[in-house]
Amino acid sequence: MKTIKCIKLDILKSKSIFKFLPFFMAICLFFSVASNETPACWGILYMLFGGLIIVTTPFFAMSNISEVFTNMLPASVADRVFGRYLFGTFVMVISAVLGIAAEFFRIMVSGEAAMEEIWVLSMAFFGAALLMMSLEFVILYFVTIKNAQVLSIVRMVPAFVLFFGINALMDAGVKERGPGEMLQWAAGHMRLLSVVVLAAGVLVTIICAIASWLHERAKY
Repeated sequence: MKTIKCIKLDILKSKSIFKFLPFFMAICLFFSVASNETPACWGILYMLFGGLIIVTTPFFAMSNISEVFTNMLPASVADRVFGRYLFGTFVMVISAVLGIAAEFFRIMVSGEAAMEEIWVLSMAFFGAALLMMSLEFVILYFVTIKNAQVLSIVRMVPAFVLFFGINALMDAGVKERGPGEMLQWAAGHMRLLSVVVLAAGVLVTIICAIASWLHERAKY
């Protein structure tokens, strides 16, 4: 229960930034429908991009006063750390659901993508987003960064790596001559690859959460 309260506290810290999700959703719907060159499941990837940008808000919202107040709450270090990672997972889930809704809308309008393709790519994108989120969180737990510009870079880089990295792979995969043997194999084994990426994302998130907890526990 205390972990859930810590999740709620992070949501309260981030409530002002959640208003940007409908903004990302509107852009997502517009480009998904308006552009014929938009790759399959682009909407899901774009919403996860937006989720990764806002997911670190609780770290940035913590001033010295709020950090002292948070540490005084009747919750253990484990509750606060695992609550933070669960909050991040919650944001990623919401982002993915909104992205899937955008893809369903595109199917209704254009009928281009297959339902099976959406679920397979959703797993891969979500697993990759969990990987980026957990690595970002563990860096923010282990490294004290006070420079605002560096903090902004740490906040933005994982989202851009996810978005442009996957877009580059998808663009390479649709070229006439193919992207090479490795990408050709990945295209032919997309189900297996999606399960592997999702499992890796969950496993890395758990490992990073435990590492962050051990680090934070040693401070008190």
